[in-house]
Amino acid sequence: SLKVTYSANVGVRAASSARYLVLFDGQECTTPNTIDMLAYLNLQQWIDWPTSMTGICEMPLGPGPHKIEIHIGKPEGRSLTDAETGWYSTSYLEVQEVRV
Repeated sequence: SLKVTYSANVGVRAASSARYLVLFDGQECTTPNTIDMLAYLNLQQWIDWPTSMTGICEMPLGPGPHKIEIHIGKPEGRSLTDAETGWYSTSYLEVQEVRV
């Protein structure tokens, strides 16, 4: 299993929302759950805030290099107008192989 921890500033603007999720080689982890978080703003301004997410992924990845990324997507049933990560700060992504 893989334990993922992500920490960064995230932000959305002007009555919108965003879904931040971890992708492994372009695929979303679904076992035991997705590793994601939602941000929603119901104001006509831009707000950034520090946040973090941690989760376990049991996706079978073989040896060798892999692409692990933070993806910003549209939450189901919501609008996505403008979203960002890492505004004037250092973002942190750590992946550890663990036994659960």
